[in-house]
Amino acid sequence: MSIMNLAVYFNTLPCLVVLFGWRRFSRAQRRLAVLVLVLLVVDVSAVLLNMHFHTTNLPLLHLYTVLEFGLLTWLFSSIGVIGRRWVGWWIGSFTVLASVSALTLHSIYQMNVLPRSLESILVSAFALLYFAGELSAVNDRAPVVPLSRTPEFWMATAVLLYFPASLFIFLFSSWFVVPNHLSLAIFAVHAILSIFKSILFAVALWTRVPEPACPTFLL
Repeated sequence: MSIMNLAVYFNTLPCLVVLFGWRRFSRAQRRLAVLVLVLLVVDVSAVLLNMHFHTTNLPLLHLYTVLEFGLLTWLFSSIGVIGRRWVGWWIGSFTVLASVSALTLHSIYQMNVLPRSLESILVSAFALLYFAGELSAVNDRAPVVPLSRTPEFWMATAVLLYFPASLFIFLFSSWFVVPNHLSLAIFAVHAILSIFKSILFAVALWTRVPEPACPTFLL
């Protein structure tokens, strides 16, 4: 089994947590649950197209990118990073840009380098804004829950682990049109990052927010 296919299997890990924990989820966790379930369906469809029907799954990557950005934007709006009035604007603008890119700049049978790169930049910025907001609020909180014991911390950490590295991979993906050892190694790294992202999303879904015990900010 290749590391790329293993990454798809790891995507089921947060979905298993969803099955057992939906009732106790916070609003942010429920939005994350929708994200992992929807993207798992697309991932499985891509594997089926490639392995069983022997056809390219690149058109699904265009759909995957739009869905992922839209659901992550919706998720970050639930933790105060994006104002509710701007959610529709962000999602609509990105969808239009991705559609134009697919129909004019690139074919749907090519890597969607521009939308994928832009998505990585934007969602990484959302995660950084979350951490900046948490740090700036340190002196205003008494008592406070340790940051590492909140679901939002693990969600934002997963985003910052995966998307900045993926940005460079997709920016240079056009260099790896013909499979070779370097291209396989690069996309193996991407699969490993995807595995860690799935694990951190599972941790975010598993985490329960405890009652604040002391007025100390801890990482």
